Amino acid sequence: MAEIRSSLEILGELTRVVIAMHKEAPPPSPSDRSLSKLEAVVNRLSQAKKTRPAKCPPDYVDLWKRVGGSGADELTGRAVRYLSWETEIAILPAFQELALMPDRISVRSIQGLVRSVHRRWDSTVNTPAVGNLVVAIAQYDGKNPLIEKWKSGLPHVLNQNGPRNFAGSILKHGKSWDEYAGKWGLEADTEFGNQVLEKCVAQSLSRSGSDSEDQLDAVIRLVLTSKHWKPASFKTAIQQLILECSRSSQKQSENLTSFILGDFRLLDPRLPGNSPNWAGIGESARDLVIQWLSAEDIQLFFDHVLPKRDDPHGRKPFWLKYKSKVKRSRPLLASHDENRWLANAVTQGKRNFGQMEFYCDTSAFMLDFGRVIVVEFSKVGHAVYIYERREMPGLSEDFWSNARFSLRDLKDKACCIGDPTSHIAGWQGKVKTLLAQYGIHPGA
Repeated sequence: MAEIRSSLEILGELTRVVIAMHKEAPPPSPSDRSLSKLEAVVNRLSQAKKTRPAKCPPDYVDLWKRVGGSGADELTGRAVRYLSWETEIAILPAFQELALMPDRISVRSIQGLVRSVHRRWDSTVNTPAVGNLVVAIAQYDGKNPLIEKWKSGLPHVLNQNGPRNFAGSILKHGKSWDEYAGKWGLEADTEFGNQVLEKCVAQSLSRSGSDSEDQLDAVIRLVLTSKHWKPASFKTAIQQLILECSRSSQKQSENLTSFILGDFRLLDPRLPGNSPNWAGIGESARDLVIQWLSAEDIQLFFDHVLPKRDDPHGRKPFWLKYKSKVKRSRPLLASHDENRWLANAVTQGKRNFGQMEFYCDTSAFMLDFGRVIVVEFSKVGHAVYIYERREMPGLSEDFWSNARFSLRDLKDKACCIGDPTSHIAGWQGKVKTLLAQYGIHPGA
């Protein structure tokens, strides 16, 4: 029996030791996944959140119109909070004086007033409408994460240099205006936001060297893509960037061209249906884009349509010398070349090509220089045809046609200037002389 008690006592002692050791042991470390989730929750809870705009009841608008600032007693706190989101009322000094009174000021009315002055930033930035808000926010003693953020960031939120300050942060940290507006609880689609976008472009244009390249890249990726541009400001920015990229690296002009072709506000300037998109953009900038696109068309045609890129007569480098004079260019693909074009990763996204008639075994390439139109062909044995526009009005009118082109219409000896020029020794000189007669010369 003594042995049994002794064993029980030993077991009890071991139990007490294990319990004590467990209490002293550090808790197990949470997994990286748990820590990541916890961090996300903390960030979400601590993020400054803005109030969603609510539609102001018409009765409150009518009441303000009737009593104005003299009827403070008739305007309830609820009415003031709603009217703070009515832009044309909220920017009035008389209303702000009422809304920012110590016994009436609220988080919701402050947010509505900031939104309202941002929506009319062009006309309010240097007026008491902004100054009154700066004083009110600085003196506000309520507890709200968003108002606290604004209070510590007034040089960004309510300052004439605010758009410039935000632009510097966007270009430095590579984040969009939408991201910053969300982080700061601001409405992105305002006159203030439009100025932020304008300042981004202005700052990128003022840089030089590698900084300029990096900031141009950031502007094309993060700023031009914004949907919060005023149309006129957007077109001004596009024009400035086109001219700047023409003096920058080829990479930047390629990046900008890719953006232009993919953005519904612009698209290919050579296509008649896109002409309204380019209204308001200077002709010099538009011509530069056409020059870039024509150079690309020439490169792609001779690199990816000619069998094995075989260009023994030097047609590609010859026509590239005239890229600045081309008004329109278009490859016309035979069926087998079209299949290769669409399967090639380099060319499959380039959809400005036309189609040759079925069963045609050669592709063609049209270059419109204004007064004359040149037609080249992919396969050896086809001469180059040069036409005066007035002699071939149908070819000019059908330049962008979706109908298939026939070899017979493209090779019209009766309308050709002189004889078709075969690609034999001396052909480049002959074509150069012929084009010069129409004021078309290589180079810039």
